[in-house]
Amino acid sequence: MVIKYPTFLSVLVFRIYKAMGNKPSEYYGVSCSVCGKRLRACKAWTDIELKTINRTVDEVRAYEFHRGEYYRIRGYNPYYCANDFWQPERLYLSIKNKKEGGRKKLKGCGKPN
Repeated sequence: MVIKYPTFLSVLVFRIYKAMGNKPSEYYGVSCSVCGKRLRACKAWTDIELKTINRTVDEVRAYEFHRGEYYRIRGYNPYYCANDFWQPERLYLSIKNKKEGGRKKLKGCGKPN
């Protein structure tokens, strides 16, 4: 049976079949859930890596895309750009630094005599 004109059912079946392909769900690109920045698409499975990331705040099992360009925590849906993913780490370190009395001065950073 040859369909000369596409019917609603044939178009629907084609779209479902096309969506079930052997490619990552990030194939068409995603957006950061915090800042809304558009993130690069994953064209192959080699762009995705599951890692256990040790932040000072917590230990997270997350999918890393394009070698750290953006992340998705395993079991949760939102995507995070690298800036927003590491934000809790930076906040923790800045609070810890303030409690210690400010930044430590490095040797040789002063004005020459």
